[in-house]
Amino acid sequence: MGLANADYTTTSVAFRGGYESPVIIVGIPSKNGDEDVGITVSYVGDTEFHLTARLPDDCEASKTADHSTEEFAWMIVEDGGIGDLKAGTIQSPCSGGHLCTPENGCPSCDHSTGFDWVHVDTPGFASCTHGRGCGDYPEPQVVISTIQGPPTGGDYAKTRQRNVEGSGFDVRVEEDGTDMGHNTELIGWIAVAVGTGELGSSAYEALVTPDAVTHNPYDVSFSVSSSLELLFGSMHSFDGPDPSHLRSTAMTGTGCTIFVEEEGCDERAHTTETVGILALSLPGEAGG
Repeated sequence: MGLANADYTTTSVAFRGGYESPVIIVGIPSKNGDEDVGITVSYVGDTEFHLTARLPDDCEASKTADHSTEEFAWMIVEDGGIGDLKAGTIQSPCSGGHLCTPENGCPSCDHSTGFDWVHVDTPGFASCTHGRGCGDYPEPQVVISTIQGPPTGGDYAKTRQRNVEGSGFDVRVEEDGTDMGHNTELIGWIAVAVGTGELGSSAYEALVTPDAVTHNPYDVSFSVSSSLELLFGSMHSFDGPDPSHLRSTAMTGTGCTIFVEEEGCDERAHTTETVGILALSLPGEAGG
Protein backbone atom coordinates (compact mmCIF):
# COMPACT_ATOMS: atom_id res chain seq x y z
CA MET A 1 0.00 0.00 0.00
CA GLY A 2 1.09 3.55 -0.55
CA LEU A 3 0.37 6.99 -2.01
CA ALA A 4 0.31 8.01 -5.67
CA ASN A 5 -0.60 11.12 -7.64
CA ALA A 6 -1.71 11.98 -11.17
CA ASP A 7 -3.32 14.75 -13.19
CA TYR A 8 -4.68 13.31 -16.46
CA THR A 9 -1.80 10.88 -16.57
CA THR A 10 -1.30 7.23 -15.70
CA THR A 11 0.77 6.18 -12.70
CA SER A 12 2.57 2.82 -12.66
CA VAL A 13 2.86 0.88 -9.40
CA ALA A 14 5.19 -2.12 -9.22
CA PHE A 15 4.24 -5.17 -7.20
CA ARG A 16 6.51 -5.40 -4.17
CA GLY A 17 5.98 -9.13 -3.82
CA GLY A 18 4.48 -12.08 -5.60
CA TYR A 19 0.68 -12.26 -5.89
CA GLU A 20 -1.31 -15.17 -7.25
CA SER A 21 -4.65 -13.33 -7.23
CA PRO A 22 -4.11 -9.66 -6.37
CA VAL A 23 -7.02 -7.45 -5.35
CA ILE A 24 -6.34 -3.76 -6.06
CA ILE A 25 -8.22 -1.08 -4.12
CA VAL A 26 -8.03 2.65 -4.88
CA GLY A 27 -8.44 5.29 -2.18
CA ILE A 28 -10.44 8.53 -2.08
CA PRO A 29 -8.78 11.13 -4.34
CA SER A 30 -8.02 14.65 -3.19
CA LYS A 31 -9.86 17.72 -4.51
CA ASN A 32 -7.09 20.05 -5.68
CA GLY A 33 -8.61 20.91 -9.07
CA ASP A 34 -12.07 22.13 -10.02
CA GLU A 35 -13.04 19.26 -12.32
CA ASP A 36 -14.60 15.93 -11.44
CA VAL A 37 -11.93 13.22 -11.37
CA GLY A 38 -12.16 9.52 -10.64
CA ILE A 39 -9.23 7.13 -10.23
CA THR A 40 -9.49 3.91 -12.24
CA VAL A 41 -7.33 0.80 -12.53
CA SER A 42 -6.28 0.99 -16.19
CA TYR A 43 -3.97 -2.04 -16.41
CA VAL A 44 -3.04 -5.09 -14.35
CA GLY A 45 0.05 -7.07 -15.37
CA ASP A 46 2.29 -9.69 -13.81
CA THR A 47 4.67 -7.19 -12.21
CA GLU A 48 2.79 -3.88 -12.06
CA PHE A 49 -0.56 -2.15 -12.35
CA HIS A 50 -1.56 1.29 -13.63
CA LEU A 51 -3.83 3.90 -12.07
CA THR A 52 -5.35 6.67 -14.19
CA ALA A 53 -6.98 9.95 -13.16
CA ARG A 54 -9.95 10.18 -15.47
CA LEU A 55 -12.82 12.56 -16.06
CA PRO A 56 -16.30 11.03 -16.30
CA ASP A 57 -17.30 10.70 -19.96
CA ASP A 58 -19.93 13.44 -19.72
CA CYS A 59 -17.20 15.88 -18.64
CA GLU A 60 -14.73 15.29 -21.48
CA ALA A 61 -16.09 18.26 -23.47
CA SER A 62 -15.17 20.61 -20.63
CA LYS A 63 -11.72 19.12 -20.08
CA THR A 64 -8.99 21.71 -19.70
CA ALA A 65 -5.43 21.32 -20.93
CA ASP A 66 -4.08 20.90 -17.42
CA HIS A 67 -5.47 19.63 -14.16
CA SER A 68 -4.06 20.00 -10.70
CA THR A 69 -2.31 16.88 -9.46
CA GLU A 70 -4.56 14.74 -7.28
CA GLU A 71 -3.27 12.44 -4.55
CA PHE A 72 -4.80 9.10 -3.63
CA ALA A 73 -3.94 5.91 -1.76
CA TRP A 74 -3.69 2.42 -3.21
CA MET A 75 -3.63 -1.05 -1.76
CA ILE A 76 -2.81 -4.54 -3.06
CA VAL A 77 -3.90 -7.56 -1.08
CA GLU A 78 -4.05 -11.23 -1.94
CA ASP A 79 -7.52 -12.64 -2.63
CA GLY A 80 -8.70 -13.93 0.74
CA GLY A 81 -7.21 -11.04 2.71
CA ILE A 82 -4.66 -10.59 5.47
CA GLY A 83 -5.22 -10.57 9.20
CA ASP A 84 -8.42 -8.70 10.10
CA LEU A 85 -8.99 -7.66 6.49
CA LYS A 86 -10.95 -9.87 4.11
CA ALA A 87 -10.63 -9.49 0.33
CA GLY A 88 -12.15 -11.01 -2.76
CA THR A 89 -13.55 -10.47 -6.23
CA ILE A 90 -17.02 -10.76 -7.70
CA GLN A 91 -18.14 -10.64 -11.31
CA SER A 92 -20.83 -8.15 -12.22
CA PRO A 93 -23.89 -9.59 -14.01
CA CYS A 94 -23.32 -11.32 -17.34
CA SER A 95 -23.74 -8.56 -19.88
CA GLY A 96 -21.22 -8.80 -22.67
CA GLY A 97 -17.52 -8.08 -22.78
CA HIS A 98 -14.55 -10.41 -22.54
CA LEU A 99 -15.62 -11.80 -19.14
CA CYS A 100 -19.00 -12.91 -20.44
CA THR A 101 -18.23 -16.54 -21.30
CA PRO A 102 -19.67 -19.93 -20.34
CA GLU A 103 -16.46 -20.60 -18.37
CA ASN A 104 -17.31 -17.62 -16.17
CA GLY A 105 -20.85 -18.85 -15.61
CA CYS A 106 -22.48 -16.79 -18.35
CA PRO A 107 -24.18 -19.09 -20.84
CA SER A 108 -25.92 -16.06 -22.36
CA CYS A 109 -25.14 -12.35 -22.27
CA ASP A 110 -27.64 -9.56 -21.74
CA HIS A 111 -26.10 -6.09 -21.89
CA SER A 112 -29.05 -4.61 -20.03
CA THR A 113 -28.14 -6.50 -16.85
CA GLY A 114 -24.79 -4.75 -16.47
CA PHE A 115 -26.05 -2.33 -13.82
CA ASP A 116 -27.84 -4.96 -11.73
CA TRP A 117 -26.94 -5.30 -8.07
CA VAL A 118 -24.87 -8.29 -6.96
CA HIS A 119 -24.84 -9.57 -3.38
CA VAL A 120 -21.55 -10.56 -1.73
CA ASP A 121 -21.39 -12.61 1.46
CA THR A 122 -18.63 -11.70 3.93
CA PRO A 123 -18.85 -14.27 6.72
CA GLY A 124 -16.56 -14.30 9.71
CA PHE A 125 -17.25 -10.98 11.44
CA ALA A 126 -19.15 -12.58 14.33
CA SER A 127 -15.98 -13.25 16.32
CA CYS A 128 -14.97 -11.18 19.34
CA THR A 129 -11.78 -9.20 18.63
CA HIS A 130 -10.29 -5.89 19.67
CA GLY A 131 -12.74 -5.62 22.56
CA ARG A 132 -15.74 -4.97 20.34
CA GLY A 133 -18.00 -7.34 22.24
CA CYS A 134 -19.45 -10.80 21.68
CA GLY A 135 -22.72 -12.05 20.33
CA ASP A 136 -24.39 -14.19 17.71
CA TYR A 137 -24.81 -11.27 15.32
CA PRO A 138 -22.19 -10.16 12.78
CA GLU A 139 -20.13 -7.10 13.60
CA PRO A 140 -20.47 -3.86 11.62
CA GLN A 141 -17.95 -3.67 8.82
CA VAL A 142 -16.40 -1.26 6.35
CA VAL A 143 -16.49 -2.40 2.71
CA ILE A 144 -14.60 -0.76 -0.18
CA SER A 145 -14.67 -1.88 -3.81
CA THR A 146 -12.84 -1.11 -7.07
CA ILE A 147 -13.23 -2.38 -10.65
CA GLN A 148 -10.18 -4.53 -11.45
CA GLY A 149 -8.67 -3.26 -14.70
CA PRO A 150 -9.95 -0.88 -17.37
CA PRO A 151 -13.74 -0.92 -17.87
CA THR A 152 -14.45 -3.61 -20.46
CA GLY A 153 -16.79 -1.40 -22.45
CA GLY A 154 -14.46 1.61 -22.58
CA ASP A 155 -16.90 3.92 -20.79
CA TYR A 156 -15.97 5.52 -17.48
CA ALA A 157 -17.32 3.27 -14.75
CA LYS A 158 -16.90 2.55 -11.06
CA THR A 159 -18.73 0.81 -8.23
CA ARG A 160 -21.54 1.78 -5.84
CA GLN A 161 -22.63 -0.13 -2.75
CA ARG A 162 -25.68 -0.47 -0.53
CA ASN A 163 -27.04 -2.63 2.30
CA VAL A 164 -23.62 -3.03 3.93
CA GLU A 165 -24.15 -5.29 6.93
CA GLY A 166 -21.97 -7.55 9.00
CA SER A 167 -22.78 -10.56 6.84
CA GLY A 168 -22.46 -9.02 3.38
CA PHE A 169 -23.22 -6.17 1.00
CA ASP A 170 -24.62 -5.28 -2.42
CA VAL A 171 -22.44 -3.82 -5.18
CA ARG A 172 -23.05 -2.70 -8.75
CA VAL A 173 -21.30 -1.00 -11.64
CA GLU A 174 -22.23 2.64 -12.25
CA GLU A 175 -21.54 4.88 -15.24
CA ASP A 176 -21.89 8.65 -15.33
CA GLY A 177 -24.08 8.78 -18.43
CA THR A 178 -27.51 7.56 -19.51
CA ASP A 179 -26.51 4.16 -20.94
CA MET A 180 -29.04 1.41 -20.31
CA GLY A 181 -26.44 -1.33 -19.91
CA HIS A 182 -22.81 -2.18 -19.29
CA ASN A 183 -20.38 -4.98 -20.00
CA THR A 184 -19.30 -7.50 -17.40
CA GLU A 185 -16.67 -6.25 -14.94
CA LEU A 186 -14.52 -7.92 -12.31
CA ILE A 187 -14.97 -6.10 -9.00
CA GLY A 188 -12.44 -6.32 -6.17
CA TRP A 189 -13.51 -5.69 -2.59
CA ILE A 190 -12.10 -5.53 0.91
CA ALA A 191 -13.96 -5.74 4.21
CA VAL A 192 -12.83 -5.10 7.77
CA ALA A 193 -14.76 -4.91 11.03
CA VAL A 194 -15.26 -1.46 12.53
CA GLY A 195 -12.51 -0.72 15.04
CA THR A 196 -8.75 -0.33 15.21
CA GLY A 197 -5.82 -2.67 14.78
CA GLU A 198 -2.84 -3.49 12.60
CA LEU A 199 -2.60 -4.87 9.07
CA GLY A 200 0.94 -6.13 8.66
CA SER A 201 3.09 -3.19 9.71
CA SER A 202 0.34 -0.58 9.23
CA ALA A 203 -1.99 0.74 11.90
CA TYR A 204 -5.60 1.19 10.84
CA GLU A 205 -8.94 2.56 11.94
CA ALA A 206 -12.22 1.53 10.29
CA LEU A 207 -15.41 3.50 10.94
CA VAL A 208 -18.84 4.15 9.48
CA THR A 209 -20.30 7.66 9.42
CA PRO A 210 -23.90 8.50 10.24
CA ASP A 211 -26.25 8.97 7.29
CA ALA A 212 -24.99 12.55 6.99
CA VAL A 213 -22.37 12.86 4.22
CA THR A 214 -23.50 15.11 1.35
CA HIS A 215 -21.94 17.36 -1.30
CA ASN A 216 -20.81 19.62 1.54
CA PRO A 217 -17.52 18.99 3.39
CA TYR A 218 -17.92 16.47 6.22
CA ASP A 219 -15.29 16.16 8.95
CA VAL A 220 -14.26 12.73 10.25
CA SER A 221 -12.10 12.35 13.37
CA PHE A 222 -9.80 9.40 14.03
CA SER A 223 -9.63 8.13 17.59
CA VAL A 224 -6.29 6.37 17.98
CA SER A 225 -3.26 6.94 15.76
CA SER A 226 -1.79 10.30 14.82
CA SER A 227 -0.04 8.89 11.74
CA LEU A 228 -2.89 7.69 9.52
CA GLU A 229 -2.07 8.89 6.00
CA LEU A 230 -3.82 6.48 3.60
CA LEU A 231 -7.53 7.17 3.07
CA PHE A 232 -9.96 4.65 1.59
CA GLY A 233 -13.73 4.80 1.55
CA SER A 234 -16.98 3.94 -0.19
CA MET A 235 -20.58 4.97 0.21
CA HIS A 236 -22.46 2.28 2.11
CA SER A 237 -25.87 3.59 1.09
CA PHE A 238 -27.64 4.37 -2.17
CA ASP A 239 -29.88 7.17 -0.93
CA GLY A 240 -29.06 9.37 -3.92
CA PRO A 241 -29.27 7.50 -7.25
CA ASP A 242 -27.29 10.07 -9.26
CA PRO A 243 -23.84 8.72 -10.25
CA SER A 244 -21.34 9.95 -7.68
CA HIS A 245 -18.14 9.18 -5.82
CA LEU A 246 -16.17 10.40 -2.81
CA ARG A 247 -13.54 13.14 -2.75
CA SER A 248 -11.37 14.46 0.08
CA THR A 249 -10.36 18.05 0.80
CA ALA A 250 -8.15 17.27 3.79
CA MET A 251 -6.33 14.27 5.26
CA THR A 252 -4.28 14.52 8.43
CA GLY A 253 -3.08 11.96 10.92
CA THR A 254 -6.04 12.72 13.17
CA GLY A 255 -8.90 13.10 10.71
CA CYS A 256 -10.14 13.81 7.20
CA THR A 257 -12.72 15.86 5.33
CA ILE A 258 -14.78 14.15 2.65
CA PHE A 259 -17.77 14.92 0.44
CA VAL A 260 -19.91 13.31 -2.27
CA GLU A 261 -19.13 14.52 -5.79
CA GLU A 262 -21.81 13.90 -8.38
CA GLU A 263 -20.56 13.14 -11.86
CA GLY A 264 -22.14 15.88 -13.91
CA CYS A 265 -19.34 18.38 -14.70
CA ASP A 266 -20.94 20.98 -12.46
CA GLU A 267 -21.57 21.31 -8.74
CA ARG A 268 -24.69 19.38 -7.80
CA ALA A 269 -26.43 18.84 -4.50
CA HIS A 270 -26.50 15.27 -3.17
CA THR A 271 -28.63 13.85 -0.40
CA THR A 272 -27.18 12.28 2.75
CA GLU A 273 -25.23 9.03 2.51
CA THR A 274 -23.59 6.65 4.96
CA VAL A 275 -19.87 6.22 4.26
CA GLY A 276 -17.39 3.56 5.31
CA ILE A 277 -13.87 4.85 5.99
CA LEU A 278 -10.62 2.91 6.31
CA ALA A 279 -7.56 4.98 7.28
CA LEU A 280 -4.10 3.42 7.56
CA SER A 281 -0.56 4.44 8.37
CA LEU A 282 2.17 3.86 5.81
CA PRO A 283 3.81 0.43 6.16
CA GLY A 284 6.27 0.37 9.04
CA GLU A 285 4.46 3.05 11.04
CA ALA A 286 2.14 0.92 13.13
CA GLY A 287 1.83 2.24 16.65
CA GLY A 288 2.97 5.69 15.58
